[in-house]
Amino acid sequence: MTAGNVVCTDHFGAIASWDPAAPDSYRGIPIHSSRGLHEFAAAELGRLGLVRQGASVLDLGPRAGAMAQRLGDSGMLVTAAGLRPAEFLARGPSVRHVTADADGPFEAAVPAPVDLVVAVDTIGMVENPNAFLRSCFACLLPGGSLLLTAANADSSGAAVSFLMHGTFARLPGNPEACLHVPPVHRAHLLAAADRAGFRTVSEAGFGAGPSPPGSGPVAGLLLKVARASRRADPSRDAGILVCVFRRPA
Repeated sequence: MTAGNVVCTDHFGAIASWDPAAPDSYRGIPIHSSRGLHEFAAAELGRLGLVRQGASVLDLGPRAGAMAQRLGDSGMLVTAAGLRPAEFLARGPSVRHVTADADGPFEAAVPAPVDLVVAVDTIGMVENPNAFLRSCFACLLPGGSLLLTAANADSSGAAVSFLMHGTFARLPGNPEACLHVPPVHRAHLLAAADRAGFRTVSEAGFGAGPSPPGSGPVAGLLLKVARASRRADPSRDAGILVCVFRRPA
């Protein structure tokens, strides 16, 4: 693979049943993320000038391939690397599929470094976020960028959920988060990215923070108190963090 390819890695397991006519799909390919997140991530890439004709991209966790198809349609050359090629639906002359696992050293499946890594709803599903970020770094050309999204375990809603129930299980986009892997807190994410060698380019927030499970008067009051007392930046109190990191040139 040359540097003009997109590599997509799938480690999620079975694809849930879906309706190709549903609004949360792209060209008939289901989007297994919070509604609107793919569009938001693509807009962030465009805002930062990272969507370029023929640019190389590593798209980690493609599932059915909606993001990979979107990237390919923007003029990028796409290679999908996953564990279930039969479930990958992205098609076109710029899309191909190889086998790799995001829970392992997936850089071994990338014959050449790439310009961009995109990981939407992926880091919260791997066993070792530190190893995951090191592998992302290893896949990038000097000066290359990583865009990733993660359920925001630091939002006021997540904090109240943990206070009331001892779990973050209702994080948006991943209703079973923390039942099998630990949450990724913002401070830990930034520290892990720094240890991997990245520099932070931007942080953004997408969507409202989650409401605590079984929300009622008590939960509503705690949520108001948490938001008032923490005085969090609105982007940091969002449901999903969208971060861009860069490998130094």
